[in-house]
Amino acid sequence: MKIYIRLFFVLGSLIVLLICFLNKSAETAGTTASFAEMRSIKTHRAAIDFEREARLNSRQPVARTEPTPAAPLEVKQPDPFQPTTNVTVPDVVFPLPKNAVAHAASDFASGQMENLIITDGLRLKQTDRAGTYYSPGVEAKEPFDAMKVRYDGSRFDEAVLVLEIRARFQNGVWSGWREAPWDASTVIPLETPATAWQYRITMSSQDVSKSPEVDRVVVIVQNKTSQSAE
Repeated sequence: MKIYIRLFFVLGSLIVLLICFLNKSAETAGTTASFAEMRSIKTHRAAIDFEREARLNSRQPVARTEPTPAAPLEVKQPDPFQPTTNVTVPDVVFPLPKNAVAHAASDFASGQMENLIITDGLRLKQTDRAGTYYSPGVEAKEPFDAMKVRYDGSRFDEAVLVLEIRARFQNGVWSGWREAPWDASTVIPLETPATAWQYRITMSSQDVSKSPEVDRVVVIVQNKTSQSAE
């Protein structure tokens, strides 16, 4: 009988120990799960905070740029003495100074020409390689001591086109011929005042099928002495 009682106590003790062990294991598992869950929540919150901060940083303020005011439109008056090439000018198309004289195709007929013809301007005959034109002498409205010359037309390689001008002094003597730049950029001074002027055009071409051409000549006379006195 005593043996059975002892076995009963031993068995009861084992059962109690087993229950305690199971309770301890359950508490440990629950604590581990709680820690894992808390760690997962913290990690998730950190990811959300990082994403929110990245979005805020990406929203950089947009710099406002003021519209650039448009530059004022500059209207330039045409320069009647701007050099041109390959342009036919049958008449004066720009206003000229009162002391300027312009010759176009209709005016060339009053001069003397050799081996030249008049179309839209002066040019070589198709059978000639060189020619010369002399304008008539033009009386000035008042004495002058300087001149400017500009002529429009066209010239190509292997062709020669030269304009020269001279003046008649008050004593009736003509000056020598002076070559003039074609764009009126250079003032041609005179030793003494003059009362008239005349120009000469010389042109040549090695190719008889092509010719240089002069469409218009503009001569401006000036009185530098009187202007300086004023």
